Amino acid sequence: MNELQVTESIKLTPAEQNTVDTQHLARHVKGCFVAMGGLLKENQLNAYWSESGYDSWRDYVEQLGIGDYSMSTRLIKIWDIVTSQVLSEADVTEIGMSKMFLLLPLIKKGLSDEIIFLAKNGTNRDLREHLGLKVTQNDIECSIDCPNCGSHVLGAKWVKKE
Repeated sequence: MNELQVTESIKLTPAEQNTVDTQHLARHVKGCFVAMGGLLKENQLNAYWSESGYDSWRDYVEQLGIGDYSMSTRLIKIWDIVTSQVLSEADVTEIGMSKMFLLLPLIKKGLSDEIIFLAKNGTNRDLREHLGLKVTQNDIECSIDCPNCGSHVLGAKWVKKE
């Protein structure tokens, strides 16, 4: 991890160095999903995948290691949002990937200033509840698999807010 150490001149404990390195990479990673969508869009439009020997676009994206076909199409949709100037790249990066995935179905209807503010400043939970989804926690009979990261969460389920 020596190449990640961004504070070479200051002596930090291993825990402090880990925190600094993690924060540094988090800032870098947060914007990468927009660029990834742009690269995927370019590859799809120019059929670069076929020149790389793949039988289909789906086969190509599923071997990239970024998730499944659905993840790739969502990243492309986020890129389209930026290029069509629905939201700026800075706004999309500030909102983050998981919240942008929640907003994708709303793009055609338009995003209110309230929803954009909540996406930028609120938690995922706040945004989900505002969009009509509610989390019921601590029910040991329930569990969900996160569609974005694949994490298995015990004691929670998504229910439609009435």
